[in-house]
Amino acid sequence: MKVIPLNCPNCGAPLVLPDGKNSCFCSNCGSKVFVENGEAFVTVNVNINKRVEETKHITVNETKHIIDEAEIQKHKSEADTKSAIIGGVIIIVMFILVWLFIQFF
Repeated sequence: MKVIPLNCPNCGAPLVLPDGKNSCFCSNCGSKVFVENGEAFVTVNVNINKRVEETKHITVNETKHIIDEAEIQKHKSEADTKSAIIGGVIIIVMFILVWLFIQFF
């Protein structure tokens, strides 16, 4: 049985692809690696606040870009939530101050 040695395009770990197969899983990072015309591709499942999987053939740099974009979206969402909470607290405090002003003056 002939094996084809190659490296995972996602993490660089060595892979062994059995002859006659066109895909395998990386035991280091868990990526599914496909080989087409002698070139290795990795599939990445992207799940950002959704239950939808999107599988693409992408490079390592594109994978890092997708992860960076997901982190940016996460931080924006957290900042929006904090802003909404602070805005709500300010409105409540203003209502209390107006009520106190009306009661005592």
